[in-house]
Amino acid sequence: MFNRFLILVFILIASPAFAQSEAEQFTNQLHGLNQTKITFSTRFKSDQDIFSMRVLDVNRQLVGSVEDIKIDESGALVKLISEINRVGRKTNIVQSESYEVTFHEDISSFEIPLVYDAAQDVSPEALAAITPAAGGGSIFSLRAMIGAEVHSRSGRWLGVVKNVMFDEQAQAVKALVIEDVPGARRYTEIALPFDPAQIKMTSDYGRVEFRIEPIAAKAIIDLAKKNR
Repeated sequence: MFNRFLILVFILIASPAFAQSEAEQFTNQLHGLNQTKITFSTRFKSDQDIFSMRVLDVNRQLVGSVEDIKIDESGALVKLISEINRVGRKTNIVQSESYEVTFHEDISSFEIPLVYDAAQDVSPEALAAITPAAGGGSIFSLRAMIGAEVHSRSGRWLGVVKNVMFDEQAQAVKALVIEDVPGARRYTEIALPFDPAQIKMTSDYGRVEFRIEPIAAKAIIDLAKKNR
């Protein structure tokens, strides 16, 4: 009984310290990302970079362009949606699983194992639909993330997503750039580290929204006020 009491006391004492370290970690990442304009950094690729990339076949021949990217709740690339243009034929949409896609950074292109018979027409509604990811959960459209609203878990407005930043290999989301943050100067942008523990994505009929945990929400508001 006495041992259980000691364990309970330890948990109660340790919990605030853990929460504090978690808050400090997010705050430090937040301030680090906002030292310079993140969209100018060579460490990241923006959504604009992604949509300007070419799609190649296995012979590295140009066959199309990026229509969309689907990511899971952790920010990892799940599917590449390509718009394939073949001479003499109408445009088709091809969906490739992440393990089928090779990114060539030197030529800013995605390579897919294109099988012509696999090309099929997909409606815009079908592309925007949220579908179960392997192992559960949901996948989200990159296009739907642009302009998505950002709120705290309690519903407080925090801004709108202007850019989504990927790693150098274009395999995972690393940051969100938001604008219209309360307390910030007009046109001020704030880059948020994409931490799935602090940032939750939800979707309803293709409309994406971000919910921010209290620790992260407070850090964002504090940074906005500090930079006024």
